Amino acid sequence: MTLSAADLKSQVKTDNYKVENYDRVKSERDTMEKDSLDVHRQLSALEASHQNVCKERDELSREVSAARQSLSLLKQDKDYLTRQTADIANRLQFSEEKMAQFNIQLDDAKRSREEMYEKYVTSREQYKSEYENKLRDELEQIRVRTNGEIDRLRTSSKEMYERENRNLREARDMAISEKERAQIAERETGTKYEQLLQELRSLQLSGDGRVSDLANDPPTEDF
Repeated sequence: MTLSAADLKSQVKTDNYKVENYDRVKSERDTMEKDSLDVHRQLSALEASHQNVCKERDELSREVSAARQSLSLLKQDKDYLTRQTADIANRLQFSEEKMAQFNIQLDDAKRSREEMYEKYVTSREQYKSEYENKLRDELEQIRVRTNGEIDRLRTSSKEMYERENRNLREARDMAISEKERAQIAERETGTKYEQLLQELRSLQLSGDGRVSDLANDPPTEDF
């Protein structure tokens, strides 16, 4: 009974405490609920921010990885370009040395060409003089031979002309002689023809007379 009274007394005190402190507790509870909601909202926001940060971290990680790969490729490209640059520099140096050698050779070739041209001009003048002298000598020899040939042809032509004239005169004389002989032979032939014609006429007359005599003789009868 004593215990129940104590419990009851305690319960009364508790109820009185709740009644007396209801508004304060309710206000604290509302504040705490509000704070809890704020904390939940902040937590949600932090979680969303965390997710975004994680997403951005992943993206940044991928970008960093890609950047590292790009950096590695760029380093390789840099090494390759460095080697290429060194190779090109060596080639450029080699080309410059070659160009210097070519310039020296070109200058030597120009000097040699000028020297050869001078020698050519000198030789050409010398050859020209020698050629003109030789040509003059040959022309003189040709003139001498030509004059000799002309004289020889003139002499030969004169001799041939005289020989032809002599032959023509002999032929003319022979033709005249032949003509005279032919005329004599013609006259002789004419004379002989007249003689033969007279003899033929005489024979014809004699024959005609004989025929007449035979025609006038009486025929003789055979017994």
